[in-house]
Amino acid sequence: MKKFVVLHVIEKLNDEEGGLYNIVENLCRFLPKVKSVVLTDKIKDKEILNNFKCSIFKINSFLKLFFFIKDYKYNVIHIHGIWSPINTFVPILAILFNKPFIISPQGMLEPWALSFKKIKKIFFLHFIWKFIFLKSKKIIFTSNQEYKNFKKLNIIQNYNFEVIPNGFYIEGKNDIVKNKKKINKLLFLSRIHKKKGIEILIEVFKELNPPSWNLEIIGTGEKKFVEKLKQKSGKNFINKKIFFLGFKNSHQKKKYFKSSDIFVLPSYSENFGIVVPEALSFGVPVLTTKSTPWKDLKENNCGWWINTGKVSLKKTLKKIFILNQKQISKMRIKAKRLSKNYEWPKVAKKFENTYYKLNNL
Repeated sequence: MKKFVVLHVIEKLNDEEGGLYNIVENLCRFLPKVKSVVLTDKIKDKEILNNFKCSIFKINSFLKLFFFIKDYKYNVIHIHGIWSPINTFVPILAILFNKPFIISPQGMLEPWALSFKKIKKIFFLHFIWKFIFLKSKKIIFTSNQEYKNFKKLNIIQNYNFEVIPNGFYIEGKNDIVKNKKKINKLLFLSRIHKKKGIEILIEVFKELNPPSWNLEIIGTGEKKFVEKLKQKSGKNFINKKIFFLGFKNSHQKKKYFKSSDIFVLPSYSENFGIVVPEALSFGVPVLTTKSTPWKDLKENNCGWWINTGKVSLKKTLKKIFILNQKQISKMRIKAKRLSKNYEWPKVAKKFENTYYKLNNL
């Protein structure tokens, strides 16, 4: 019996950007009953291909793309993200050749994302993507929040959809490590972008200047913006209490999670935020905003779910910086427990069921 073939379409394969890359990589890893194939038009480097145990096709010619979608043998196409040329052309070609496809917007239709190049995006939504969404077999949202925001756009009225959270995968053991240090660590690990609230985090940390805490910042971003943040940190803090540690791959970042006391992601917009369950899996309580779908943190007493902006962040960090290790330890156990709901083997099963059900749609 031939395996069910899923063609994953993603604009670029770049592990430094996390998010979409991690999703596609892990769907290929945790769907043993499904044959995964990846189609992209940009690859960071050849080494990144070692992370995949499936076929990868890099096509950046429309003519080649035309014949690939027409002739390649697959059961369904899964589009990850929108806006990019390949993510737009593939579903249009799929419609032309009557091939089934599903779409995961992955936060690209969230209010924050739409506020940039707004006129251009609204035009494409109503004159191109409206047609694509209408013809899709299903739209997959990562959270109820993302679904509600899509519904508010009023692009189409009737459509099949499903809410499936993204998952996380950490290779090896990630046991809770007791803090025996005199200095506590506040960890920010994400793409360094204005959307992530990193500027106000640095401002608040400097203003509070907690005596027994350091701030570690892991990730990459636009060079000018990163340099601006380093200058903003100031000579009294940079490499003394605020550390810019650059990009760390999936193996390297484990030691930073293990040595951290609190993880912080003060984002202005996040359709999911894979790094949140990653941190929780190491027993690290998480502070994030109500612009992310992480209400679970508050309900499970393993973190803080606050309003966006400087005022709420400062108020909450002030409370965190006076917590003792006994209080943090209680939250660590609950954090670890919550993370198990988002492990990729569990999440992948939901995708697998969705793929197979498409035959009946």
